[in-house]
Amino acid sequence: MRLWDVRSRTLIGLPPPGRGVAFSPDGRTLASDSSGKVRLWNLRTHQQVGPPLYGRSDSVDEIAFSPDGRTLASSSSDGTVRLWDVRPRKPLRANSWGVADVAFSPDGGMLASASRARTVLWDVRTRKQLGLPMPSHGAFVNAVVFSPDGRTLASAYDDGTVRFWDVRTRRQLGRPLRVHGSSVYGVAFSPDGRTLATAVFDGTVRLWDVGTRRQLGQPLRVQHGFVYGVAISPDGRTIASAGSDETVRLWDVRTHKQLGQPMRGHGSPVHEVVFSPDGQTLVSAGGVFGTASEGTVLLWDVRTRKRLGLPLRGLTLAFSPDGRTLAIARGSEAVLWEGILWRDLTDLKAQVCSLVVGNLTKAEWQEFAPGLPYRTSCPG
Repeated sequence: MRLWDVRSRTLIGLPPPGRGVAFSPDGRTLASDSSGKVRLWNLRTHQQVGPPLYGRSDSVDEIAFSPDGRTLASSSSDGTVRLWDVRPRKPLRANSWGVADVAFSPDGGMLASASRARTVLWDVRTRKQLGLPMPSHGAFVNAVVFSPDGRTLASAYDDGTVRFWDVRTRRQLGRPLRVHGSSVYGVAFSPDGRTLATAVFDGTVRLWDVGTRRQLGQPLRVQHGFVYGVAISPDGRTIASAGSDETVRLWDVRTHKQLGQPMRGHGSPVHEVVFSPDGQTLVSAGGVFGTASEGTVLLWDVRTRKRLGLPLRGLTLAFSPDGRTLAIARGSEAVLWEGILWRDLTDLKAQVCSLVVGNLTKAEWQEFAPGLPYRTSCPG
């Protein structure tokens, strides 16, 4: 994994290991996973924060920060969900059932876990399960997501359905969405909560009216393979899809047309896409779970659809709400990176100056920047 300044396209710091990632909400910390451990990283200094968080499994599949940044949730292929207090970095709870996905409610008070047989809500403060699990109706649960207002939970199943649940009562809301003959791998709400996007095994992204449960327009169809992941930009205008054809694609929500050519570079199936909170950067993760591959994480400029920097290493990822921290998970550890995306020169200058001791001397300037007039860059 390597960190790059998005505007200047310059390398920032040294590459941390990682397969999945998540940003802390304040943008100062990145979590990544690798070889059974979750690591926290200070994104200003690019140094690891404390020792790794160790679980019992050798694989961390998904990681997510709570909105207040104090708790990190990880799910593993051994069927456990763990909550970690980020400050003392101690596990808060482990639960022995298969887990495919985890998601925090917008206020950070609840955690939803999608197991292979059920969906469960947890109280983050007390670490206790909230009521009975929401039944899977005999199907595997592949993904969960809270609505923007936190009142509804959507869960995606391998029987081709998406079900909506009342978070307070844990009862199903109305009839499910049905994609006949194909599994639903991923789900994403629009910012206003009125539209749901689904990533479908039949090679399509489908948009749905949450209120009527009706499909909106024709499916967004890739040419080959399956769609594993989907994300909607913060302004609600653009959809990103991750496919088994090793591509990332951008789509116009209004016209349902693909925006430009597919974005290539992973060399393996792409299973996850995440927009930065400001919508300017897209991060994609590709690789093959259950193999020795560390996976590849790529950063993209959404406007130009061009890659930003060299590949990072990882299989799952998450941004902090303010976009300044990225968490990447690899194997069974998660690493946090703070300050990965700078949006203005003043911020970048302050971060760089905090890492160096003083300005170049005139002799050093002549050595490293011959022919350019001497000037100071940092205060002092």
